[in-house]
Amino acid sequence: MGAAEQLSRLQDKALSSFFDRLYPRLKAGADAFKEMDFVADDAKLAQWGADDPWAAAFVTEMHAILAPLRPQLTPPNYDRVVLLAAQSMAERLQKQIGELHSFSAEGALQLEKDVRTLAAGFEDLTPDRLPTHRGEGVRAKLARLGNIAAILAISGVDDLEDYELLSEAGGKKLGVSEAAKLLKRRVDFPKAELQQLRARAGR
Repeated sequence: MGAAEQLSRLQDKALSSFFDRLYPRLKAGADAFKEMDFVADDAKLAQWGADDPWAAAFVTEMHAILAPLRPQLTPPNYDRVVLLAAQSMAERLQKQIGELHSFSAEGALQLEKDVRTLAAGFEDLTPDRLPTHRGEGVRAKLARLGNIAAILAISGVDDLEDYELLSEAGGKKLGVSEAAKLLKRRVDFPKAELQQLRARAGR
């Protein structure tokens, strides 16, 4: 291992340790997501449009935690912290979606909006550029979460094939078995169609 690689690994370890001390504050700011009820109707969706239920408040709190670090860190190190935050929040929300939440069509649309709000919020932490580290930016860190939201927001089970074709170039594509498991979270989809999808996934 060369000296440059050793130094890079030491820097990664130090930044990871530094971020570990920030994570509990970020995690607390995202706790409102855990309490969300995504089995919503048109009226609730309209209410959320006028009064964002959690994502905007999380972005404000996240900015209060991370933005003051910008003058204290080099641009590459600051970008790395921003991307660690984006990745950790994406992973946390993905876990909660898979374990805690059910969705109506309207609730899934709100989730898509929430993911867009998060992506914009993380990117706004570096308003003069997009944060990147080793070729990956915020959108890459949130790509899997975005794909989960896109699958949950499809109009019907048959539309999944269209989603798969469109996402071939996305790099973070979910497979049929993962999609079938996710769509069990949609309370408005017929069970027979979901069973057919699961059978297809098992082939």
